[in-house]
Amino acid sequence: EKERHQYHAAAEVFDEAKRRDELKPAAANQVRLYFILETIADAEKIEATDAEVDERIKGIAGRLNKNYFEVKKYFVTEGKLDTIKDKIREEKVVKLLIDQAKVTEK
Repeated sequence: EKERHQYHAAAEVFDEAKRRDELKPAAANQVRLYFILETIADAEKIEATDAEVDERIKGIAGRLNKNYFEVKKYFVTEGKLDTIKDKIREEKVVKLLIDQAKVTEK
């Protein structure tokens, strides 16, 4: 019984290490993508406006069936407004890239 328990514990550690190794390339790509989008946003002077942030919070409040002011207070108190701004900024950069993309046939 003891050996079987040790075997399962070792197998779990191995599986966890394997999962981490499998996720490393994806995580590295996410970091690269983040910096690329940030660089483009800076170069194009793309920002999230207060109105866009408020609209996003209203949408979140609506989906959660909560009061807008409660939800906004939560984001402010938790210091999460920048997370919303970053997401909006990222979406605007992606939209810019898609709008400027040219489709060519080979």
